[in-house]
Amino acid sequence: MNASQFKQLRKKMEMSQVELAQHLGVSRVAVYYWEHGKRGIDKVLELAMSYLAEHTVTATTKRRSQR
Repeated sequence: MNASQFKQLRKKMEMSQVELAQHLGVSRVAVYYWEHGKRGIDKVLELAMSYLAEHTVTATTKRRSQR
């Protein structure tokens, strides 16, 4: 996962940098650095993002279909 993909995934989950940081247990600055390629994205973070995205996008889709 590169910086652009990381940012796209966050936006797909409809989360701000602050919200994502809270879910991952990191600072907003860390999320900013990952999104701008200032820090590498390791496999553990990539797996956490994938897991979070799967569950967040599923929940968002369910809420929308119930409207």
